[in-house]
Amino acid sequence: MITVREIQEKDISNVVGYWKNSTPEHLKAMGIDISELYALDNLEEYLKKQISANYSEKSALFMIGVIDNKAVGHCYVNGIKFKEEASMHLHIWDSNSRQKGLGIQLVQKSIPFFFDKLELKNLLCEPYFLNIAPNKTLEKIGFEFEKRYITIPAGWNFKLEVNQWKLTRNKFKKLFL
Repeated sequence: MITVREIQEKDISNVVGYWKNSTPEHLKAMGIDISELYALDNLEEYLKKQISANYSEKSALFMIGVIDNKAVGHCYVNGIKFKEEASMHLHIWDSNSRQKGLGIQLVQKSIPFFFDKLELKNLLCEPYFLNIAPNKTLEKIGFEFEKRYITIPAGWNFKLEVNQWKLTRNKFKKLFL
């Protein structure tokens, strides 16, 4: 059983390590342009700032998934528009732990925190349409499919086709409260 907690400074090396140690195949499956990963040079400092920022001032909020006192992944939101919406992402760090239901648990336990602390109206998620696991996860949890379109979702992505999923506050209340 997975538990979640907000990121702490001791988790930063695991988050940075996940990106630095991921295989090119894994990164490509997520739509990551490996040539853009120079942004990792500033990730540690960025995470420290997010940890200390007030919720209304955060640009990202990270939740860490923990099993038996060991951090196993992170679920986070960025593109935060406080009291409006944010975009969610999920990463299980160890490839042997993927596709075993941990992602669903991590997302389900993180979502209430995102809605509560950021006072969100909507939570969005836009996985690469070819990345089957997160798309199935979002549907199982209760996100509603909005559309498929081509975009560059973040600074280190290549241009790709994504599925946009949305969870409204009203649906969140029905499913989670």
